[in-house]
Amino acid sequence: MAVYEKKLDLTEKLIVKFFDIIERTILKRFMFKLTINLLNRIHLYYITSLIDPEMMG
Repeated sequence: MAVYEKKLDLTEKLIVKFFDIIERTILKRFMFKLTINLLNRIHLYYITSLIDPEMMG
């Protein structure tokens, strides 16, 4: 019975670790996309603030 419980505990740990890795990669990817999106918006705002409205037409 103790051996079965140890196997179950090990399986449980592996499952938790597996989902933890998946969660981290998804979160990293999300944070990466969010950061890139934010940088693009700041960059776009900076460029548009440099352009003189009278030059545009």
